[in-house]
Amino acid sequence: MPVSLTAGSTPRRKAFTRSSSCSPAAASSIRWPPAIFGAYEVLYVLSGTLGLANPETGEFCIAKEGEALFFRKETWHHGFNLGNEQVRVLEFFAPPPAKGTSGPYARTKPYIEIEQSRYGQSESIGRWPMDADAQRKARTIHSMRDADLLLSLDRQTQGAYTGLYCATDQLTVGKTTLLSGKRTGMERHKGDECLYLVSGILNIHVPDAESQVWFELNPRDGFRRVSITNIST
Repeated sequence: MPVSLTAGSTPRRKAFTRSSSCSPAAASSIRWPPAIFGAYEVLYVLSGTLGLANPETGEFCIAKEGEALFFRKETWHHGFNLGNEQVRVLEFFAPPPAKGTSGPYARTKPYIEIEQSRYGQSESIGRWPMDADAQRKARTIHSMRDADLLLSLDRQTQGAYTGLYCATDQLTVGKTTLLSGKRTGMERHKGDECLYLVSGILNIHVPDAESQVWFELNPRDGFRRVSITNIST
């Protein structure tokens, strides 16, 4: 069986990664209130069905298990659990909250009250799907499914392929599939790198490490590599 993992890195900058959850009851109780941050974000759905709205523009997107949502800084977002099971989300966030990009940044922005929020784009009624191209270009939240990823094959071994959800000057997030019994070539990144294993067993070789150079990951394990280091899997 192939081994799949989700990997995120930030070229030349620090990253922040965390796992969040939302119970089924939150669909009506607004468990995740509207928020706006000074960071790029990718929300990768580990389980359940996540609905994400921009209450300022009326955009509404849905991501299911194995899918992701991407938005840039200064984007209002409001999350909902749209299923009957817990939603588990892996969040990639850069620049990190330690740079003042989360709560302190949000407090500088006027808050959008629920009464003022929009959860649909009714202005396109009567002009759909003719408005589809214009609406797509104006999107602030991007649904990222497998068909939307920027794909590449491992040049050194041809044993793994990667699809990128985003690749900006602040944040790069992708999903790598490693074929059974195969390995990747050695990689070197200038920024921090975070790995999260979705399925299978993964061995990581870090020859530049001062002590331990081999690491084994099992499903739901994470791995963080700081600054410039050689790494292969």
